[in-house]
Amino acid sequence: MQIKYSLINKPEDSENYIYFSKSYQKIFSRIYDSKSKYIKLEKNGKKAFLPLLIRELGFKNFEAFSTYGYGGIFGENFNLSNEDIQYFKEYLSNLNIHSLFIRHSPFTDNHFRFPEEIIEANRKTYQCDLSNYPNFESFKINLKQKIRASINHAEKYSFYPKVVCNPLEENYLKEFYKIYLSRMMEINSSKFYYFDLKLFEDHIINLCDKCQLIVIKNKLNKIVSGALFLCDQKKKIVHYHLSASTKEALDNQCNDLMISYANFHFGKLGFKVMHLGGGMKFNESDGLSRFKKKYSDFKKTFYITKIICNSKVYFDSREKLVSKIKNNLFLIGDSII
Repeated sequence: MQIKYSLINKPEDSENYIYFSKSYQKIFSRIYDSKSKYIKLEKNGKKAFLPLLIRELGFKNFEAFSTYGYGGIFGENFNLSNEDIQYFKEYLSNLNIHSLFIRHSPFTDNHFRFPEEIIEANRKTYQCDLSNYPNFESFKINLKQKIRASINHAEKYSFYPKVVCNPLEENYLKEFYKIYLSRMMEINSSKFYYFDLKLFEDHIINLCDKCQLIVIKNKLNKIVSGALFLCDQKKKIVHYHLSASTKEALDNQCNDLMISYANFHFGKLGFKVMHLGGGMKFNESDGLSRFKKKYSDFKKTFYITKIICNSKVYFDSREKLVSKIKNNLFLIGDSII
């Protein structure tokens, strides 16, 4: 049976999954100057959905992609054949969408729904199991000795964690954002990651109790480190999302305190898994991978899919819009930011 595709604004159950939700998609559709849509897929009486941002590039053509974070198909379980993908390319091409880029979700393993030959291993991501402990001291006893030593060091110098209940009202979000922006400048990050304050505010407003801010403060009651955590209530998974630290925090091992306290906090709330995300390199040799790996109980492979639906339009657009310096990125819009 030939698969049926249709473009819709929002499936009924999308809010059950944080990265697939319309609320989350809207936050980044502004950043990407794009529109948030879903492809509805129907096959053998089953329905599934693919959340996408659709960005116009000029010349009346578009590219479609998963938003920052993770994406891919969710809904009833069925796999796509090579024939299904061919029909999908034709469907998207008829919408003037010349290319598709999917960031599959490692915590749902939804890359399995696509033919093996069009998925590509990109990097490792790390997850740890959460449990309910009566207090932070009892939680610390079960940590690896090296992590426990880092926490003890931070606590010795009077650093302490705080779960921020009202980030907007208490001005914590603005203070955390200043740290984030400063850190992006320090590491000479890609311009894309120079998010504005509104993006952080939109997380709190759009996602409500599904987004929490945890910070580390010093003895002067000043924030030195923090992170936004996204809460998938249905799956009992928490996602380590956007974070930043000052040099003071890094020098005093405050990130170990923050991750550990977050694991304790969300375990106490009944969540079962902390998804820490990935590092920078597939071979796990970078510092971020090593940091996350020491907390990991198990790891997943993060997969991506790149599909060119209309080769002529895609490569003509690259030729017109992308400089030779940045021509290594698949998404044309990302190459010209």
